Amino acid sequence: EEKKIDSLLKKTHIPFLKDTTGIRISINQKVHYGTLSYPEDGDYVTVLYNCLVFDDVESIFNNLLIDTLSFKIGFSKQMRGLNYAIKLLKVGDKAKIIIPSYLGFGMSGYKKSVPPYSTLLLNVQLLNIEK
Repeated sequence: EEKKIDSLLKKTHIPFLKDTTGIRISINQKVHYGTLSYPEDGDYVTVLYNCLVFDDVESIFNNLLIDTLSFKIGFSKQMRGLNYAIKLLKVGDKAKIIIPSYLGFGMSGYKKSVPPYSTLLLNVQLLNIEK
């Protein structure tokens, strides 16, 4: 999976940083509203997002943000990868986040929309942090 992700990203020429967890992130807009701190475990966050299965180069150019999600960092039932990745953003930041299957929905997938062992691409904007 790592080789597939790296191969697809190499074709995009979009700079992604690889976190120690295996998540890749590219912050494509830094517009900081209010707080300049990063969210921490226990904080409630609100994000605007879109989630796609990352299986071709074209999906990386999708920039839609279509749904809102609020959850408690580190204590929610959201995928582990999202909990890790949100802690790399400040309020106002927009980013593309690649989440390997082991930090996403793993071997079970998610309903009919995400097959098992899928790598995910999230377009995310961090809207709010409540300490």
